[in-house]
Amino acid sequence: MTPEIIATPDHEVDWAEIASMGDEQAAKTLDGRMVALERLSKRLFIERGMILLAFDERQLWRHLFNELYGAPFQSWGEWVAARVSDYSRRDCNYAKAVAKELRDDVPVADMLEIPRCNLTLMQSQLSSGVRRQREVIEAAKTLSEADFAEKVTKEHPECHVEAKKQRVFRMCDGDWAQVTAALDKVGELMEIEGREDELLALCIHFMQEHE
Repeated sequence: MTPEIIATPDHEVDWAEIASMGDEQAAKTLDGRMVALERLSKRLFIERGMILLAFDERQLWRHLFNELYGAPFQSWGEWVAARVSDYSRRDCNYAKAVAKELRDDVPVADMLEIPRCNLTLMQSQLSSGVRRQREVIEAAKTLSEADFAEKVTKEHPECHVEAKKQRVFRMCDGDWAQVTAALDKVGELMEIEGREDELLALCIHFMQEHE
């Protein structure tokens, strides 16, 4: 097993083989895998959105067979239901909305290098003219969400970027353990990273279920 092979996103780690490796080889191999996973994590959100968008606008689902019903797919929604879990479906639809709004301003190749937090900030708070600027796109690739928001606020005050603020909860350890366990499950099922996004997704899901 070489670092080049394990660095491909679809490769599965053979942990028995890793255990048999010398430390230097294991370090190089797992480092390559970590780099691949980080790259995949950054691409996942917008790539899902672009796939959903293509299937919707080009009606690509017409060319596929629904194994569950033994017949061709009858709609985009039926294809989504077959391919995406209930819990991650809303997140995928959000990715589709972000991809649809940004695609005319930000090249797809650039979007694939921008973390989700900065993509959503660009989609929700920046004007088309601002997010098209090469300097803004490059900053979105490399800066943290806080630093990117600070830069845009300073250089483009007309966008009225809403900065995030720290919120504090006072809870006993037992209650907090239940909260974190629930958020962990949200992150796992909806494939979301970060406590803020997990909490927001949970709240949105609850409100939609009880409207």
